[in-house]
Amino acid sequence: MKAQNMFAKTGYILAGAALCSLSVMPAWAVSGEQTANTTAEGDDTTKTIKTMGDQTSVTKSETVRVYTDATGAVTSVKVSDWLQNPQKLSQLYDSSTLAAIEGDQGDEEFSGSGDAMVWEADGEDVRYAGTSDAEPPVKVNFAYQLDGKDISPDELAGKSGHLTIRATFENTSWVEKEIDGKTAKIYTPFVCVTGCVVDSDVFTNIEVDNGKVINNGADSVVVGFAVPGLQESLGLDDMKDADGKALDVAIPEGFTIEADVENCQMHSMLTLVSPDMLSDFDTDDLDFGDMGGSGDELSDAMREIINGSGELSDGLGQLAEGASQLDDGVGTLAGSVSELPAGTQALADGTSQVQSGLYQLKTQTSTLPTSTKQLADGAGALADGLTDATEGSSSLAAGARQLLDGLVQLKGSAADKTGLAYLGVSLGSDEASQTLIGVTNTVAKGLADLEGSESESTGLYGLKNGVTAVQGAAEASRDYAGSAASALGDEGAAGAVSGAQANMDAAGEGVSAAQDALAEAQAALPSDVAVDTASAQVGIDNAIATVEGSALTDEEKAAVISELTAAKDSLPTSASVDASAASGKIDEASAQLTDAESGISGAQDQLATASTDIESARADAEGAAQYAQGAVDGAAGVSSGLDEVISAVQGLEAGAGAVHDGLVAAKSGVDAALAGLGDEATAGTLINGASQLAGGAGSLTDGLQTAASGADALAKGTSQLAGATPALVAGIQALYDGNAQIDDGMAGLAQAAPQLVSGIGTLSEGTSALSEGMAAASDGSAALTDGLKEFDKEGIQKIVDLLNSDVTGMTDRLDAVVEAGKAYTNFSGIDEDHSGSVKFIYQTDPIEIPEEE
Repeated sequence: MKAQNMFAKTGYILAGAALCSLSVMPAWAVSGEQTANTTAEGDDTTKTIKTMGDQTSVTKSETVRVYTDATGAVTSVKVSDWLQNPQKLSQLYDSSTLAAIEGDQGDEEFSGSGDAMVWEADGEDVRYAGTSDAEPPVKVNFAYQLDGKDISPDELAGKSGHLTIRATFENTSWVEKEIDGKTAKIYTPFVCVTGCVVDSDVFTNIEVDNGKVINNGADSVVVGFAVPGLQESLGLDDMKDADGKALDVAIPEGFTIEADVENCQMHSMLTLVSPDMLSDFDTDDLDFGDMGGSGDELSDAMREIINGSGELSDGLGQLAEGASQLDDGVGTLAGSVSELPAGTQALADGTSQVQSGLYQLKTQTSTLPTSTKQLADGAGALADGLTDATEGSSSLAAGARQLLDGLVQLKGSAADKTGLAYLGVSLGSDEASQTLIGVTNTVAKGLADLEGSESESTGLYGLKNGVTAVQGAAEASRDYAGSAASALGDEGAAGAVSGAQANMDAAGEGVSAAQDALAEAQAALPSDVAVDTASAQVGIDNAIATVEGSALTDEEKAAVISELTAAKDSLPTSASVDASAASGKIDEASAQLTDAESGISGAQDQLATASTDIESARADAEGAAQYAQGAVDGAAGVSSGLDEVISAVQGLEAGAGAVHDGLVAAKSGVDAALAGLGDEATAGTLINGASQLAGGAGSLTDGLQTAASGADALAKGTSQLAGATPALVAGIQALYDGNAQIDDGMAGLAQAAPQLVSGIGTLSEGTSALSEGMAAASDGSAALTDGLKEFDKEGIQKIVDLLNSDVTGMTDRLDAVVEAGKAYTNFSGIDEDHSGSVKFIYQTDPIEIPEEE
């Protein structure tokens, strides 16, 4: 019974493998070569002690892709390995003979080489790929005949006729076992399933032994299978049936495809080779000691399979419909993901930029709590300072108003006889004869007229010339009188008296002329000249006092006071001239002339009587000469006195000029001060500036009050800000950390997006093929039923015959086969502590019609 169950199970597996190949074949047809981005360089590290977790939990799954030409000759071998890391180990040990190893994700790193490799897994699975120059364990060969003649694939392309393709498989993986005292060769139980999709317009009337053909209209799927070496491993060639005849049981080691072709071309043929198809057998429960009724049970099981094929047909119909819907959905998805890589890359770039910005923000805000505290303190100090400034501005406004009032008072009014305005009017000008400057100008001119001109003999110079003339006349009188006296003694009395009288008359006329000139000179002398500048000095002093008490700045005060002081300093302290000395000199000369006149008069009187008294006349003449001499001396004194008077008048004239010039300078200073003071309407003047200062100080006070209110609000706001910034900084840190995870995820997504798009494209092609294949499977379910009937006739019934034969030793052989399949866990190497699995996918080159040049 157990032997019967074993063979029944074998039938199920073989039939299932053929059926499953129909479903999975399209996926093989579109499977691409796995690629990677980076290569981890090995080093000389040698694995000695395993310390990083339980390495026995690691499973290595290996897919070997064997690329061949159309005849099955190997052109290259590429291997993809997957180290599954269920315990999240940080390091995974490995053994590999591959070359050009590249990590699948691009950031995997390993050290060592050969059987001493260590991957830095960081708790993740590790996927990698490489190449191998080792021979695969199964050799595949495809031979082609067209119309019964051998033909190469290149020659076949584009030809038409009856095509035969013979596929043979040679298993080179075996071990020797001792079975029933004999040495038996036990092959690794590789199950080989080959699939190919052909165009129904090219291939017609397709047949295959050891396989199946499914046609969906546009395409046909051809599947063939073989288990090379299993016939020999089980020893079926040496078994006999109950009648002692050799068993008619053959496990295929190849298959043959026949078809009529038109312009022959075909896609790649894909062959799946797996060593673990029989690994689920539990041979411990097999007992070939009791085989009674096993054939009937196997026949019953086969009938159940045939009956179930009808149900399978219904299920395949539903599955075909679902596959069609899946194909439509995946097609829509494939059409919508073309922009996914660019979008995810742009999004990844954006998150990276955000992360960079957040880093800068985090860095720049790290000192924000301290800065905002300082800001709050500064805002408080600003508010206090503005409050103080407001108070100072109020004082400034009051001082500016006082300054304006003081300057207006300093300017004064001529009508009100106040300030500099009245002082300027009082000083007057040369043309205003009643003003200080006009009076001094008149005095200066009078003194100049009094002095006169020496060349023109005017004024005092004319007087001096007259006195000189008097002196000459007196000298002549003296000489005449002397001559008269001498004449009276030597000549006759009448002639002498007559001459003396003539001389005395001339002397008298000279004395009279001199006295008239002295009188005119004395009349021309002015009384004492005194120009009082006290009022001007007092006015300037008052102006200076007003400026000093004003609210002008020190520089402004100094400028105004400098002008006023200069005007004051230009005034003479005294402008009076004493004319009494000149008048006294004239009086003395006049007295001496009077004496001379008296002497001459006496001499004239005596001469009048000299005719009777010569002696007496002579004495009178001598007396007249003496008087005349006195006149001469007096005239000399008058001349000397006139020199002093002229000198004194010149001094008066100079003093009057100095007073006049000083008053003019003072007037200029006052005018300059008045111009500088100006008025409120005249820009650039002190009063205008003071007015603007007063107005501006008021506006400044209002502005400072507003600013103080704002600063107070700012101080409160910054204080609240300072209290909130620690939470803000913490939030920015959390945002930075969160975005870092997003950025890492987006980087991975952007890196995976092209693979995702490629995978979706592959999936789209696969689902299309799957839909077509499932439709074909549904259409071919009836054919499957027929095939199962044929399988029952040609296979199961032969197995029944086998069950009725001598199966001694079958358990040991089957045990050895199953163990051989379980032992083959890798192709390129595996760590001694790891479990593993391996499958091979062979892909031939397509047969294509060359394009015409």
